[in-house]
Amino acid sequence: MTEDPPRSACGPVPRLIAHRGYPLHYPENTVAGIEAALAAGAAGVECDVQLSADHQPMIIHDADLLRTAGVAGDVRDMTVAELARVEVNETARLGPRFHGTPIPHLREIVAIARAHPAVTFFLDVKRASLRRFGNDTVLDAILAEMGTHNTSWVIVSFDRTLVERSRERCALRVGWVVDSWDDVAQGALHALDPDYAFCAAQDVPADVPLPAGRWKWVIYDVNEPAAALDYGRRGAEFVETDAIGEMQASPLLHAHLT
Repeated sequence: MTEDPPRSACGPVPRLIAHRGYPLHYPENTVAGIEAALAAGAAGVECDVQLSADHQPMIIHDADLLRTAGVAGDVRDMTVAELARVEVNETARLGPRFHGTPIPHLREIVAIARAHPAVTFFLDVKRASLRRFGNDTVLDAILAEMGTHNTSWVIVSFDRTLVERSRERCALRVGWVVDSWDDVAQGALHALDPDYAFCAAQDVPADVPLPAGRWKWVIYDVNEPAAALDYGRRGAEFVETDAIGEMQASPLLHAHLT
């Protein structure tokens, strides 16, 4: 089993997960971005999955293609053959230099993960595909690529039912995204007791310790070293960042490791 390495004994420095690869400099959820994140030394990589019309797991966040590909269309309405002609080069954000960048199939990222056994990969299963196809159809497609005992991967979702169903069907670790900070959500977290608990930085109240449990906290959308240290002091084992190379090289974070 891929075990998370211990945090520094010298301070609460959270480990760094590459959020959708390395989107500060590369198109998100692409092979190029993920490989760059790994080269930068990411402890973990998070990516997103939607199902195509022919039930193939494609690595992309939005079902709508407009933001990343600049074209009209919905991943869920298109076959793999049709999606192969789509370029997710994010020209509006990054300019023309990533011309020809395709949407990866999950099996491509599974192969990358296999070559990096010390890195934990987190697959965020998007609710748009769960609503369209149902939990079991989506899980069928995912597990067909990664297997039911793949120790490199963690199945993550905002959808609690999907997390529960993953536990029933396979031995992969699971993560739940806490999308509110109220008593109901905290009660649900304790009841579900996932391996990982995710929360957006903007949803975490200031100066509040993270609720303790068996799970490991992952706070995402953290792109400043000082914020990473703050979440580490409050109990986060990981932060997720768009700027993996810059965060890995941060003198502030390194100062707290020595």
